[in-house]
Amino acid sequence: MTLHTLIDELPVEFLPFKANILASAKPVINIALRVADGLPLWASKIGGNQPYLPKNMDYPTDKDGRPLGFLAQFNLADLPANNHLPKTGMLVFFTNFDEGKVLYFDEVIQDDTALWQDFDGLGIDTDDLPFFDEVAFAPTFTLTESAISFTESKAFDVIFANHTLSELGDKIYDLLIFDSTGHHLLGYPYFVQSDPRAYQNGDVPQDYVLLFQLDTDDVDGYGIMWGDGGVGNFFIHPDDLAKGDFSRVKFYWDCC
Repeated sequence: MTLHTLIDELPVEFLPFKANILASAKPVINIALRVADGLPLWASKIGGNQPYLPKNMDYPTDKDGRPLGFLAQFNLADLPANNHLPKTGMLVFFTNFDEGKVLYFDEVIQDDTALWQDFDGLGIDTDDLPFFDEVAFAPTFTLTESAISFTESKAFDVIFANHTLSELGDKIYDLLIFDSTGHHLLGYPYFVQSDPRAYQNGDVPQDYVLLFQLDTDDVDGYGIMWGDGGVGNFFIHPDDLAKGDFSRVKFYWDCC
């Protein structure tokens, strides 16, 4: 459903906030997944343990020198046209649940001999990833708009003019318009517990925005699971996003 369709279906008590909801709209690239075999190293994919990495690059590690696990990569030429991400290149996401790192390559090499192919012997701990199996998922992208999520720390200030949840009732949790679950680039994040940007000196600076969200999911019987039904998010400063600088991205995940 489009944002404007969801707006038209709002319960009467939310109608006074219609303009605020529309004003909060952001572009979001939703991601649907299917299990795929034989994807080239430069394809967009999630999981699969074989990231895009030129041979002249060292494999990324955490602060203690341990190799990070491969989470996802996006060949930006595959994405719908948008004004927020580079038009071409490759974004590659790594994590071990404790840390996250994003590598950006402005050119995509389509030559296996120039790319890492053998990742055995690195000592990557696959238990540090939210995948049950070593399968790769191929993404399909859809560009749309989303309103601010009810889990955003600023939601009630931005949309509801400081009204409290008790005044609006629990219906907010059932309205799709405020639901930011699922896999997507850009848009608004979802949190199982709380927004890390709500805290001074927290894990994620308060002015950072969502770059990529990977949710818990079941895809044709193959699971993606962050702890106990959680979600993983990568955040970026808006100025860095505008410059195409992914060196200061912050990673955060939470679960039940």
